[in-house]
Amino acid sequence: MEQVIKDIRAKIIGQHRSLYNKNEAQVRRQLIEPILDALGWRTDDPDLVQINAPSEERDIPDYTLLKSERVETFVEAKNLSANILDHIPQLGRYCYNRGKEFGILTNGNDWLVIKAFERDTSPKDRVVWQISLENDNLSIIKSKLTTISKANITTLSDVIEKEKVLERFWFELTKNDENITNVITNIVVKEFLKENRGLSLDETVVGFLSDKIASAFKDNSNASNIEPDTIPIQNPPFKIQKRDFAVKAPSPSAFEWSSRVADLKHVPGLNNWKRICDYLSIEVGSNSARRALDSWVKLNKPNWPQVPEV
Repeated sequence: MEQVIKDIRAKIIGQHRSLYNKNEAQVRRQLIEPILDALGWRTDDPDLVQINAPSEERDIPDYTLLKSERVETFVEAKNLSANILDHIPQLGRYCYNRGKEFGILTNGNDWLVIKAFERDTSPKDRVVWQISLENDNLSIIKSKLTTISKANITTLSDVIEKEKVLERFWFELTKNDENITNVITNIVVKEFLKENRGLSLDETVVGFLSDKIASAFKDNSNASNIEPDTIPIQNPPFKIQKRDFAVKAPSPSAFEWSSRVADLKHVPGLNNWKRICDYLSIEVGSNSARRALDSWVKLNKPNWPQVPEV
């Protein structure tokens, strides 16, 4: 899988990028199908993958993925230059008409999974996760793509919930230096005492190790925050137009804003201001979720991107 991703990434940034920008068939054959094959969806096996297969509703998805003769989901493909966010409603319609909970949308570089239906949400609010083969870390790409593999597709909903729990745990653990320092100090103290059985645990030992760990963590944290906090994003995962599907607006959506925050960009389901507040344990009360988030960010995370005005 890793080598497949690297090969496709090389094609995307290579000399034929202009070809992929305008030729969907080329994208499907050379960028998308190798990924599907690597995920266990053999595109040469009609028992697993049917290409341009019309449905009773006269929908024609690019790829219909099947398992044990049961349709699991659909993949909608676009050329490399396409802003795939614009095509979420089309994919959502395919899934909704067939009663499928999730759908997959890609232009060969950008991949996203949507939840087909959820009350009181717009299509873009239902993006579960999104990645860019060109811009994202390889481990993140593999982790997300694996959730839609043939082996995992039937448990996708469970995997998504588990990821939410893990992301929540990690955020709570690392949202301030003291939390992570305490956890690491406890582990290091145990290892120190194993190696030095003649020494007793006292304030000198704990204080020394705690200070060293806190210093190391602070240095690493500052270094890791340089790119997202101080460098403008030149190549965001999608070519996002600043508009919503229902109402044109100059401000980024909650989904777009969270994708610019290093601590939030890979958290699934953060597609409206209320969900972001819930994830960060921000009390909204009588205030709007966006205003509550804005106040919280200014107070607790001043280096994060500014929460946009509506």
